[in-house]
Amino acid sequence: MHKIIKDIFTIFNDHYTKVGDYSATELINPPRVVTLKNRYPECSKDIFMIRSAASLFGSGVHSYIEKLLKPYDSKYQLEQRLQMKLMDKKLSGIYDILVDNKDMYDIKTCKAWKLIFDPEMKDWHEQQNIYAWMIKQIHGIELKSINIIAMYLDWMVGNAMRSKSYPQEPIIVYPLKLWPYEKTEHFIINKLQELIACEDIPDDELPPCTREERWEKFPEGVTKKYAVMKNKDAKRAARILLSKEDTIQYCKENKGLNSASYVEIRYAERKRCETYCEVNNKCNHYLTYKKDMENDTLFDIVPMDLILNGKWI
Repeated sequence: MHKIIKDIFTIFNDHYTKVGDYSATELINPPRVVTLKNRYPECSKDIFMIRSAASLFGSGVHSYIEKLLKPYDSKYQLEQRLQMKLMDKKLSGIYDILVDNKDMYDIKTCKAWKLIFDPEMKDWHEQQNIYAWMIKQIHGIELKSINIIAMYLDWMVGNAMRSKSYPQEPIIVYPLKLWPYEKTEHFIINKLQELIACEDIPDDELPPCTREERWEKFPEGVTKKYAVMKNKDAKRAARILLSKEDTIQYCKENKGLNSASYVEIRYAERKRCETYCEVNNKCNHYLTYKKDMENDTLFDIVPMDLILNGKWI
């Protein structure tokens, strides 16, 4: 990394020091990741560049929009920090835009795959509802709406024309569902309890991230694929199916398969672990996964006899 680039990112990251014990963003992240990051704040690798570059772009967009809206500060409250105490922990967060004390907007600079892989916008819903709950707790203001202003950095008009699942515009405002107050409070308390419980758990015993949290999904929306192999020498699968049921049916109907045939269960890449997790080199689950990948032992093998005899459970 060139010295000037390293200096820029170092100075930029120094501006974002942690406030309090846990942030709203940490509440929606996997407890294992949050705990390991708190234990190893010095942890850095190539992800430093990826995370810092994305944050720098996002910060630039935020600053420019704030500058544009600043003359209308009687209508807009911009980038306000929220802090409160809950279960003897300091909880913090920052919302982007609050309009007339009733409508909240959060600016997200992201890639188009965000919508494709998370059409329900799960983490955005969770984060914004936490902010809404905190605003009511701290200021007594009950919001009427929560919204995301999504700016797709890699948006391409051709992709939008070819696929309706692709963002149809480069900038889209998504109205989110505002949860009932009690639901959000229950969600926050549960998440905070999980993080507190992890504080005294050894690294290797921390609860593993779920497949959803690891962004473990194929473009088709499944976490596993089933490759039917005629024999161990086959270079290509005879068929790749997306469900166990379809795989069993295919194997029973295909006369070209025999006792030398088998099904290879292929798991989706752990995209978050591989590319975006800052503490993957401290995570025993990821290190085991990486070793299995290197040794080509990641995939599970199901013998054909087991399938044809109805014993694949």
